[in-house]
Amino acid sequence: MRLRAYLIIFAPICLVLVTLFSSLFNNMYKMSFYQEEYEKHNTYERFGEEKTIAVTNNLFKFFRNKEKLDNEFFSANEIAHLEDVKNLIFKGKYIYCTAILFLIITVIILYHLDEQEFLFISSKIAMTTGIALCFILFLFFVLHLLFGFDTIFLLFHKIFFAGNYAFDPKISNLKYMFPDEFFLNISLRILYSIMLKASLLILLSVFLCKSFKNIKFKKKKKK
Repeated sequence: MRLRAYLIIFAPICLVLVTLFSSLFNNMYKMSFYQEEYEKHNTYERFGEEKTIAVTNNLFKFFRNKEKLDNEFFSANEIAHLEDVKNLIFKGKYIYCTAILFLIITVIILYHLDEQEFLFISSKIAMTTGIALCFILFLFFVLHLLFGFDTIFLLFHKIFFAGNYAFDPKISNLKYMFPDEFFLNISLRILYSIMLKASLLILLSVFLCKSFKNIKFKKKKKK
């Protein structure tokens, strides 16, 4: 019983990580979003549409470790920063894949420990995860209201990067392509994705709980 209690706590932690990272990775490589942002910020006027798309594809492949960066387009400092970004992405993917693996193992163990209560346990896991995600969203909203996105974004860079992240858009191709507004907009998309998944998990929890009660009621009726 103690193992079951620990696993019921551990499973939502894994599911929260899976939801957060899947929301990030699902939005990170959406070319249509990048194109919308480039049009908004007049990026094509500076670099031309063909060159901008080529550089973006180069970045995508670089982050997947399939290609080196265009060192004629990006400066040495920009490349150093993007190397740090790539390393962070790889760490995120490692956590994401590990969380998926642990979640699958945890669910299998829980099923074998208590097959009859599995629907109810799944309902609890889904509800706990949904509430935890809502709390994370609320926390971000409060921090945004108190400090603003720019302060949060700067703090994020100070924590995860080695001081090579301040670029002048007048001379930096990287900064001109990806101004702070770009990161605000992609953050909003990620947060919207998290909110949608949190809502679906809460709805799933209600559905599983009702299904469990119906099955239990039918079993009692047969007796």
